[in-house]
Amino acid sequence: MLDFYLLKAYANDNSKQRISRMDFFLNRASSLIFASIDLTDRLEVANSLNKKIKDTLDGEPVIFPFSNDAPPDIPRIIIESKDRRYHCDVSMTQISLNYEEEGVPHKQIKEIKDEYLNILTKVISVVKEIWKCRVTRIGFVIELMAFPNDPIDLVKSTFIRDNAIGNSKELQLSIMNRLTWEGLEINKGYRILTTEKMHHGKEEPEEVQKIKKALAILIDINTPSEKVQDFSTESMLSFFNQVFEYLPEDIKLLLPTVK
Repeated sequence: MLDFYLLKAYANDNSKQRISRMDFFLNRASSLIFASIDLTDRLEVANSLNKKIKDTLDGEPVIFPFSNDAPPDIPRIIIESKDRRYHCDVSMTQISLNYEEEGVPHKQIKEIKDEYLNILTKVISVVKEIWKCRVTRIGFVIELMAFPNDPIDLVKSTFIRDNAIGNSKELQLSIMNRLTWEGLEINKGYRILTTEKMHHGKEEPEEVQKIKKALAILIDINTPSEKVQDFSTESMLSFFNQVFEYLPEDIKLLLPTVK
């Protein structure tokens, strides 16, 4: 695992200015709530969740007939929005609320914050008040993207000593920290990576796919698996609200002038 702060010391000033001026857009975000979920009556579970979130996740619930012998983390219930930006997945061990842009990302975090947290608040209320689950662990993952002409060259020239590596097809820089955050012990991971995003033009059919080179930042915040908790509704809402509050500062830590 590469030490980001050590690599940053090698950064070329001109390159650092170029990367920090780029606009990063939200590609996907996921909230993870870990609990033992009773799926004996999957239709009832799906209906109770759908009733709470159907104003935004307005698609019909999909219930999969997997047996209890199937891996417990495979979703048994999925409810998504008709525009496919949101989907909520329920397995035997967790429930997740996911947001993802199908085409090239074009929204800032602040543009979906209120809508996302409103849906998540309803999901949490179902988990705690209707399903009566003990939530033992929570997490949040977000991926942002920018679209420079040559992402690999940009990462090399910004973070890596000249001639340190050869002709690369892909680059990833990773950090994982364990810290206490607002009184809660958490893991906080960062990844900067070069990738590709499939998309099609507004006037083109979906099957006409194009590849767009991208630079991605992935931030993963979660409570340690070995630290079993019993999260209340209030503590979960506080965690996820604080995640959104501090995300701009996390991004500035990596790329100082990105808003």
